[in-house]
Amino acid sequence: MTMEKELKAYRAMLSEELETLARLPQPEQEARVRRLVRWHRQKLAGFQHERLIHLMITLFFAFLLLTFFGLALFSGALFPAGLDTAAPVYLLFLLLLIILIVEIFYIRHYFILENGIQQLYLLENRLYAYLLKQD
Repeated sequence: MTMEKELKAYRAMLSEELETLARLPQPEQEARVRRLVRWHRQKLAGFQHERLIHLMITLFFAFLLLTFFGLALFSGALFPAGLDTAAPVYLLFLLLLIILIVEIFYIRHYFILENGIQQLYLLENRLYAYLLKQD
């Protein structure tokens, strides 16, 4: 299952659990909320770890992209005019294009992770609201 699908499924399950909690009697509700908060913290930690790893990978590919972009800009200085410069420059631009495409997909994936986790924080606030009502 992809991370995007996993986030959507988990948000849907948590929303459904929150709706179910409202219909339960108080003693049963308290125990269920406490179990749900513990489980939610574990799931959220996993999603946050995934987000951190993908942030580091995204930044690494951004660094590579900028490095190869700089090399492509100054390729005339790197390859003197007397040499056959067409092949290295074309390969450099091809590599730049590949890294750009990979970076676009990583940015999209990180965007989905970030927004999904922000939505989980909103659901977590609703969970804590149930806990505050009980205390």
